[in-house]
Amino acid sequence: MIVTAGGPALDDLFVKRLKQIDKRLDMHWSREPERWLMVYDKGNGNFVNMFLIETETGQYRHPDQQDLVRIRVADLATKSAEKRLKESEDYMIEARLKDRKDGKENIRLMTLDSKVQLMQAFSKAAGYSKGNSAFRRIEVKARGEIY
Repeated sequence: MIVTAGGPALDDLFVKRLKQIDKRLDMHWSREPERWLMVYDKGNGNFVNMFLIETETGQYRHPDQQDLVRIRVADLATKSAEKRLKESEDYMIEARLKDRKDGKENIRLMTLDSKVQLMQAFSKAAGYSKGNSAFRRIEVKARGEIY
């Protein structure tokens, strides 16, 4: 394990469990934010940074079991291809429903201002020309007495 000078000692049990998940996972000490950094060895001497070990507020935290759980959850090899496809299908269905709902809400919000705007939006959606134009309206003059 590569540790630059100045990093606090890691728990041997944590390192052993990390290597059980994948032998190419490793921990590096990052000097700049002074945090542990979980890395993945690509095999050619290059490392891919996975994530910094820190609290939700960005403070230092020692690596522990929750980091191992985070790696296991993200591991694609633990789920079957069928289950991953089902999850992505469900996600896409939810995204389409959300887009449809957002579209309806967007039309509703655009047409809140006046009846004229509502009529224009419907005539535009239906493919009519200008619809009920507000700026060229001919007012009908009333004949006779108006009560």
